[in-house]
Amino acid sequence: MAIKLQPSKAPNLIVAPADYNQQNQQQFLNMLRLYFNQLDNFTQTQIQSTLNGIVVPNFTTTQKNALVAPVAGQVIFDTTLAKLCVYSGTAWQTVTSI
Repeated sequence: MAIKLQPSKAPNLIVAPADYNQQNQQQFLNMLRLYFNQLDNFTQTQIQSTLNGIVVPNFTTTQKNALVAPVAGQVIFDTTLAKLCVYSGTAWQTVTSI
């Protein structure tokens, strides 16, 4: 007795609206390219600006200590201490030179 396999059904895809045009499609594809390029270059991120600095996430000491799975190298600004803190992989280290 042979088993007959049925091909899987294609998923139901959302149909583009009637006013959807080639420019919208190109903008969407550019956004996807940017997103995936950023993922691919995650460890090579550079921030350059002559106008602004960066703002790292702000936490109170209590919130910082409650983080479930901080990652080694993670940087936060502790608003209770008014200091930058870096997670070493085992503990939070306070940057004391500022």
